Amino acid sequence: MTSSDAPVIAAIIVKPRIATSDSSVVLKPIQTALGDTAGVRYVRPMAGDAHIVHLTTPAQRADVPKLIERVRASGAFDYVEVDSMLKIQ
Repeated sequence: MTSSDAPVIAAIIVKPRIATSDSSVVLKPIQTALGDTAGVRYVRPMAGDAHIVHLTTPAQRADVPKLIERVRASGAFDYVEVDSMLKIQ
């Protein structure tokens, strides 16, 4: 299975400390922080210099909080959070 076929475990939003539109610049520090514990796939840019990235197998859903903390600890991003649907109240 190639990384483009790997099942998506979570979608995360990341905002690099230095604004960029280059997906490889966004992915490199994530891949470095996570190593072989999770696949990483770029999805798309967002407004405000943020980007959506998918975490894929071999990671498991239970690993997501720890993986997010590792990406935060890399120091390459202003923020890292799970991308989730907001409810209208």
